Amino acid sequence: MQAQGFPGKSSVVAAYISRLRPPQGRITRRRKSGAPVTTVEVDTPLTPSRATWLVMRREATLNDDEKSQLARLQAQEGALAEAITLTQGFTALVRQRQPGQRAPWLERATASGLQAFKSLANGLRADSEAVKAGVTLLWSTGPVEGQINRLKMLQRQMYGRAGIG
Repeated sequence: MQAQGFPGKSSVVAAYISRLRPPQGRITRRRKSGAPVTTVEVDTPLTPSRATWLVMRREATLNDDEKSQLARLQAQEGALAEAITLTQGFTALVRQRQPGQRAPWLERATASGLQAFKSLANGLRADSEAVKAGVTLLWSTGPVEGQINRLKMLQRQMYGRAGIG
């Protein structure tokens, strides 16, 4: 804009645009005249991270706003709706320990037009016995993996390769 003759600074443009943009999150407005503080609650934007957790969470834990957001996402056409369906199917398969549903889910993932799910299905097929054990057995190596991760971090710190700070 300055190349086209605008004499102002970028901070002036940013301040003007911020007034045009709809508010996000929680906004506190203070008035100079000593009036009480006004707090306005507005909808938070749906980020990719929030959308992922919205799809992955159990439906019973969702509040009404989250349920309506999820319904709007599922109403989308094409790849997004298909990805949501496949993701929810996989999380149900793992959470409810349904080894019989593994093969049909793998077929649906392979038949989908989504490369990420095709790749996941191929990887799960390659390590089929481990996936079957993970879905059917009640025990997990998660605590052991956590301890190994902690020990490796300590070793990296001792040798100065942790990259912390």
